[in-house]
Amino acid sequence: MLRISKEQMQSYRDERIADSIARLIAALRRHVPPKTSDGELRAFCNRGLDAAAVFGIGTEYNVYRFLCCMLIYGENFHSDPRLPWTREILDDRAMNQDHKARLLELRIAMDTGRGI
Repeated sequence: MLRISKEQMQSYRDERIADSIARLIAALRRHVPPKTSDGELRAFCNRGLDAAAVFGIGTEYNVYRFLCCMLIYGENFHSDPRLPWTREILDDRAMNQDHKARLLELRIAMDTGRGI
């Protein structure tokens, strides 16, 4: 029987997350000033992954939508009292992550007049 150690599983997870973060950085690159370093974007993505996970958002594209909100509305948009709509979406336990992320994306389109 094949056994995979906890260390091997963690290594695999870390590798998958690193690949996702690399793709997220590439996607976000068109939304940030050119002088923004990969290290800054990597740290931003890590903070966003952690924040999105609190609301059950975990797929790569849904995290991308969440990160776009962080760029547009501020890094703590999800707890900003001036943006009560965020809590209505993100705190809804009955709503799945795809619907939450789509609503965030639609809000960006409404507020900016363009997509992400």
